[in-house]
Amino acid sequence: MDLALKYRPKTFDDVIGQDFITNILSKQIKTKTHKNAYLFCGAHGCGKTTCARIFSNEINHGEGQPIEIDGASNNGVDNIRALIEDAQQSSIDCDYKVYIIDEAHMITTAGWNAALKLIEEPPLHCVFIFCTTNPEKIPNTILSRVQRFDFGKISNNLITARLKYILDNEHDYTYEIDALNKLAILSQGHMRDAIKLLDSCIDVDDNVSLDLVESTFGLIKQESINKIIDCLMVKNFDECIKEYEHCQLKSFDGIKLFDAILSNILDKIINNASNEQLRKNMCNIFYENRKIANKDNADTILKYCFIKCCE
Repeated sequence: MDLALKYRPKTFDDVIGQDFITNILSKQIKTKTHKNAYLFCGAHGCGKTTCARIFSNEINHGEGQPIEIDGASNNGVDNIRALIEDAQQSSIDCDYKVYIIDEAHMITTAGWNAALKLIEEPPLHCVFIFCTTNPEKIPNTILSRVQRFDFGKISNNLITARLKYILDNEHDYTYEIDALNKLAILSQGHMRDAIKLLDSCIDVDDNVSLDLVESTFGLIKQESINKIIDCLMVKNFDECIKEYEHCQLKSFDGIKLFDAILSNILDKIINNASNEQLRKNMCNIFYENRKIANKDNADTILKYCFIKCCE
């Protein structure tokens, strides 16, 4: 089952974690003050193309379809000239021709130069929405002629709530909330990735447990992560090392453990766990050392972090 497709938002009210953007777009449509050229930028799986499709549907009152173009394979001068020619013709089944150009950063410099006049003086019946994960590659001459929206990553709490909503609506599945939270952490703020991870789990078992998530994706046990953090909180270095060595015996991956500890400390800070200042100090120690950690030195740097936290 493709849950990401089934639960893809159909209206702006369904979009999670991008309220600032969806509120502005909704207001523009309602007051008929929308622009003719937009840039939607941000990490993958956060709603750029989805919002572009919803915008197209709203502005055309559910009629017609947006014209979606892959900027990676249609990035040259000839492709842009074909787009310019097509844009001159009004749509026969809706008010606006909405062009959604994904991977817009792949358009060549010559292609952008060819598109410049079209973006500067677009036909009134056209709306262009450029979507990209790399806005720094868009020429300044284009940036100054579009309305830009930056889509941020989505919080773990919002992702967990969305996964819970999906499973509650599917009825055939049971779950542990800790398991859904773990999927949210794994997704690193990308809603689509989180739902695809959930899909992978229910392909294995109808009960989405924390144990299932950990075994499906080869993760270090949450029990071990909690024990290490608890030992650090009370500055029990010996017990911390003991649990750490226990992890090493089970297909140990130093970088995964490093990231898991950091993510869990940060998550507890965000959720106002007790001893917040102590956790912040620990988080800073792990964060600063994570910058230089790699698969070859993770063991040494982790032990250094343990020592610093237990001082």
